[in-house]
Amino acid sequence: MELKKVSGKKLLFELAHTRVKSQKDRMEKCIKLGICPFCWKNLSEWHDAPVIKKGKFWVITANDHPYIGSKYHYLAIYKDHISLISELALGAGDELLLLFSKFCKEKKIKGATIVMRFGDMTYTGATIFHLHAQIISGISRKNIKNPKYPDSFITTAIGYKTK
Repeated sequence: MELKKVSGKKLLFELAHTRVKSQKDRMEKCIKLGICPFCWKNLSEWHDAPVIKKGKFWVITANDHPYIGSKYHYLAIYKDHISLISELALGAGDELLLLFSKFCKEKKIKGATIVMRFGDMTYTGATIFHLHAQIISGISRKNIKNPKYPDSFITTAIGYKTK
């Protein structure tokens, strides 16, 4: 697994974790330009979905590359370039939960999963080394004929599974 550096700074991308070609192509362009596509100053140019909620610390936008099977897959992206939860500003966690709560109420989401990726990408499965959270919701198990785990549910690999 080859980790990519930008301008000799922190590791910013892990191309081996990309799921679709368009995602990998976009990241390769960002590597060449030496930019982080999740930084606030770059987001509108490098992320297709519009920002639907904006706070002092976070923005919420649809994931350009949603997980297969998700009904909703949105990102909360920290505006400043940080990579660890220990770097969060005071009040940023409260704001994130408030934004997600409002979002769920507006979309009438009855249940979802929230995942935050931070730190070493070799542990998290992240593609971008920029603090972000995801809110993902599928459909109810009641609405699936003969559910079979994991095929009929959204699953998230937490780090890497071992044999």
